[in-house]
Amino acid sequence: MYGMNPKVGLVSFRTDPNSLQRPYSDATARLIDEEARRMITEAYERTVAIVQEKKALVEALAQALLKKEVLGLEELETVLGARPFSSAEMRNIDKYRSGFVSMGGSEEEGGAGEEAAAVDEEEVGSTQQQDEEERDGKVVAT
Repeated sequence: MYGMNPKVGLVSFRTDPNSLQRPYSDATARLIDEEARRMITEAYERTVAIVQEKKALVEALAQALLKKEVLGLEELETVLGARPFSSAEMRNIDKYRSGFVSMGGSEEEGGAGEEAAAVDEEEVGSTQQQDEEERDGKVVAT
């Protein structure tokens, strides 16, 4: 659909599911097929190379799964090691590790979370409205 490929070019083909005709020639269709096959083959070869390179880790993970059907985060890190990359943003894994804390505090605080959530929703709605007005060229001071 989106020809972001050196051979196909920077073109976009709209497809109509109700039409039997393609918006490109047979030669272009063959080129698209060849490029798709090439990309799939490259991805497959890269995957096989990574699995072969990490064969010891794959085997260790398989053995750990044979011993215990489900592995948690800590067990995965024990088998595979620490993640090789980090991020400044809070990721789902970071939220998991710190525990999912509601927006208004813990449930033990009794209802404060609902009030804070309602306030946060109002602020989000207000911010979205301001963004829309700025995009329309109307800057509104609040």
